[in-house]
Amino acid sequence: GMNEVSVVVTLYQRSGPSTGMPTRTEQGELQFAIHAGHGEFPRMVLASGDLNECFHDAVQAFNYAERYQMPVIHLLDKALTSTVQTVRPFDVKSVRIERGERYRVEEDQDVRCPRFAITESGISPRPLLGQPGEEHWLTGVEHTVEGRVNEDPLIREQMMEKRARKLRWAAHEIPIEEKLRIYGDPETPLTIVSWGSNKGAILDALVRLKTDGINARLLHLRMLWPFPTTELSDLLAEASSLVVVESNYSGQLAALMREQTGHACDHLIVKYSGRPFSGEALHKVLRAVHDGTAQQRIVVSNPYE
Repeated sequence: GMNEVSVVVTLYQRSGPSTGMPTRTEQGELQFAIHAGHGEFPRMVLASGDLNECFHDAVQAFNYAERYQMPVIHLLDKALTSTVQTVRPFDVKSVRIERGERYRVEEDQDVRCPRFAITESGISPRPLLGQPGEEHWLTGVEHTVEGRVNEDPLIREQMMEKRARKLRWAAHEIPIEEKLRIYGDPETPLTIVSWGSNKGAILDALVRLKTDGINARLLHLRMLWPFPTTELSDLLAEASSLVVVESNYSGQLAALMREQTGHACDHLIVKYSGRPFSGEALHKVLRAVHDGTAQQRIVVSNPYE
């Protein structure tokens, strides 16, 4: 946070609290990933929905960490990390390694680049390791652009604003296809919003609904912080029936969505038995939503559904 370190943290969620059920799945740490920390500092939170996304999101997490010089938290859950599945070989040739803003000078230049230089984006160019005449001066205390300890109130404001700008810059710069994906009928008013390993069961349910003559779409969120507020708000404006599906008790994504977009879900489908959703169970519940017989909060309680 304070030192703007590029680091990737994989957060593997399983049933809690405490030891809980260590071999069972849950999505109980979304809000923790976004808000936990001493003081305010920018971080990014990604969540993968299948094995292909795990591979590509891991690459992207490292690129984002380097590009925006901040921690990136990659959210996984037990159901996904324990999945054994035959997949096509990952497209390694598509991998691009990004190192972000770098600072270079010619050997005869007597110029120094402050490590925490104030910029429009909030991202400070970094010198290459071993570059003559340059240094990284790091401290956990508030500091000047050179990294020297300083508690002057104006400098504090400048550095807080600099760090915060990076997150806004990322939200503006990253394209929508890296934030969320749309599956199913894009024009249907029945909209499902979810994240993580629920993706497979929901896609299965969409196929089953289609055979019943019911069209629905899934908005699968892959970037959860910075939250895709503008993009999701535009999509939710078209929805007349909004459903959120989560593997936790409280509906953490539903709360985050309402906080960031102002859109409250019409139906919240949750499961917290430690078992993942199945397409069959979600098909039954979503059919009830379509028919107008479902309650606002629906707990899928059969552990084997």
